[in-house]
Amino acid sequence: MREGIKKVKPNGLATRVVRQSGIFTIHEQPTASIEDNLWKKEELTKIIIDKRYRTRLREELSYYGINELSLFPDLDGLASHVNWIMEAQPYGLNNIKNELNSINE
Repeated sequence: MREGIKKVKPNGLATRVVRQSGIFTIHEQPTASIEDNLWKKEELTKIIIDKRYRTRLREELSYYGINELSLFPDLDGLASHVNWIMEAQPYGLNNIKNELNSINE
């Protein structure tokens, strides 16, 4: 009998995984494609985001609190987020103090 793809939500041992609300998959045939592992009743939806929208999407997600700092709550995540703020335009330099103050609250 075919097993299909099993979904596993890990426990809270890894802070990053918990913050990202990650779900892992276990495949019956690990070398086969995802499509080949699906049951007939299962459905796979692919969402392709145009690369020209990537920068704007990252800004919009950060506006709603989804950014490297929220996904990676450690020094690396903080450093990446601050670097992104400094490089982002027009979001960047004018708002760095507000952004850093919100991190400290």
